Amino acid sequence: MITKEDGKVFIDKRHNSRFDHLTVNETSVNPPPEDKEGNIDGHPSLALEATFINHNFCLQVTPQQQSSFVHLGGATESPFEDSRAGGVRYRLFELEEGGLRIVCRCTVDAAVKIKEKDEFLMLRALNEYDPRVSDVDWRKQLDTQRGAVFATLIRSNNGKIARWCAASLLSGVDQIKIGFVSRVTPRDPYNHTILGTQFYKPAELASQMALNQANMWGIVKHIVDVVRQYEDGKFILVKDPNKALLSLYAIPSNAFEDA
Repeated sequence: MITKEDGKVFIDKRHNSRFDHLTVNETSVNPPPEDKEGNIDGHPSLALEATFINHNFCLQVTPQQQSSFVHLGGATESPFEDSRAGGVRYRLFELEEGGLRIVCRCTVDAAVKIKEKDEFLMLRALNEYDPRVSDVDWRKQLDTQRGAVFATLIRSNNGKIARWCAASLLSGVDQIKIGFVSRVTPRDPYNHTILGTQFYKPAELASQMALNQANMWGIVKHIVDVVRQYEDGKFILVKDPNKALLSLYAIPSNAFEDA
């Protein structure tokens, strides 16, 4: 959702959308099928499972006094409505070309003290749902070939990990802690085990994924410049699922207010 008002442009996600649901193996050679939610290994069910795994992973690896686990089978609200570890950080970026100033609302999941200095962390979890359809078997290869396993996961989850990496660069965290979470048994999407964790520095991860920060900011600036050409109003930005195409539509000011 994009709103232009008094020369300012506000970009936010649509309320109650599935924007926060995480994809699983979206860039794999054999991605999950686009089945209905009744199939536990279909894309909609895996996206919901991955989202709850990340929520609960944050709670498990940080001290928490007044939070409870969100169970995949029992929650009806957005997984981010309940309290969770972490905080919000607002950061100002000034793009050199054109004098464009951008304020980003970012999240920080945890902080640790290293040599009397506080370091901010992002906490995320990759999940394995069935070793038989995965490119690697985590239980067999994670301890001895973690680098190779992660490189394979980058190829299979390129969009999701790139999104995490971009968010980490925006929030200015010092490290990303990634957990490797697998189902206890392949046919049970409700019980999981953490097989291991690994720390990554955002800039190094971006380099490993060949992410160009200047190009990413260029895309943001282009979208903002297009919106600024129009009169004040409300817009929706839509990504074509099958093409490298973004479409911008003008919509009524009260659109999606009840959605």
